[in-house]
Amino acid sequence: MRYHGGDNDMLRFRGKPATNVSEYCVDTFNFSGDHAWNTGLELLWNVDGLSVLGEYVTSSVSAPDVGNPDFHGWYVIGGWVVTGEHRPCDRKAAYARRILPQGRWSARELNARYGRVEFKGKGMAAGAMDGWWAGVNWWATKRWKAGLAYGDIDLDRFDLTGNTRTFLARIQWIY
Repeated sequence: MRYHGGDNDMLRFRGKPATNVSEYCVDTFNFSGDHAWNTGLELLWNVDGLSVLGEYVTSSVSAPDVGNPDFHGWYVIGGWVVTGEHRPCDRKAAYARRILPQGRWSARELNARYGRVEFKGKGMAAGAMDGWWAGVNWWATKRWKAGLAYGDIDLDRFDLTGNTRTFLARIQWIY
């Protein structure tokens, strides 16, 4: 649980479709509000090279002018490390760690994800976004990863609907 205080009695919630190079697809813009309590639940199931991770987050907003809305978001991601490694869980930090390659040719992972975020309330309709992604990761070393992913995102905002398709390529150094 986390407390989010309003900046000068103003709050704003917004989200992008899993890529930082896109526009914000859902956005409340600034609105009058005192604070929000953000509550989340995250679960990880991990057996050998298979893993399923899910998270649900809700924000209960204290904003009487817009009906004290509750915003929701969730996702489920499944992965399979074809080469057999598993995703370790750091129990102290409550965090799923990166895959550490064991074989000579590194580790390869297939993954899929589905998620939804909804910024709608009694006096506010800032949008809803849901989408699925599929991808492959190549964990070259314990520090280097390359990945390719494709996503299909649906948007419903201000009585408009739309669809965005995304192709992502990433090379990542993990310190």
